[in-house]
Amino acid sequence: MIIYSICVPLAMGCTSSSKDLNEDLSDSNEVALDEGLQSIENRKLKAGIFDVIDKFPPPSLVPLMLEAPGKYNDDLRNSPKHVEKYFAHDYKAALNLGAYTADVGYLVSYNKMYDVGEYLLALRELADELNITTAFDIEVMRKVENHMDDRVYILIMIDDEYRGVNKFLRSVYRPREAVMVVSGAIIEGLYISTYFLQNYPEIEGLNELVDDQQ
Repeated sequence: MIIYSICVPLAMGCTSSSKDLNEDLSDSNEVALDEGLQSIENRKLKAGIFDVIDKFPPPSLVPLMLEAPGKYNDDLRNSPKHVEKYFAHDYKAALNLGAYTADVGYLVSYNKMYDVGEYLLALRELADELNITTAFDIEVMRKVENHMDDRVYILIMIDDEYRGVNKFLRSVYRPREAVMVVSGAIIEGLYISTYFLQNYPEIEGLNELVDDQQ
């Protein structure tokens, strides 16, 4: 319920597209977010936020469940070319860091490896902007480059880096950014899965997947 109370105002801003979450977050969304986080602080539940976050599935789960030959849609992903627009505010950088991890999972699941490197660079820039020094570094890029033919390896690595972000934010006690990272991954996952639910309802288990995310 903690994460849900924060994700709802964000998800309401994601109407026709999640390709630019920066634009979707209006002033009213930001106020709602601040109020939700202030409420958490007032209830002294900060420490519990990280325990809730740890229970969410990794970003690769949704793309793997949605995998269906010939049904990839390039328009669903949030372009890494938008990354500089998220530098002005930490909450936007964190939100889109989460979204980009889900997008990488989506790309890799469909073997669209040619764009993965650009996303990793964007993730590194967002991590730098958030002063997260332990995730999406040069070594990760090197390993991905050396395993471009092994999508399972890459998905596991992306999930590990995503967990590493949350582990770092836990270690420096930054629950606000941690909430935004997981919110970004959830919103992007919901956006992608809702598209498939509407257009390819025959995909087995898709309704249950969307219900679980909500």
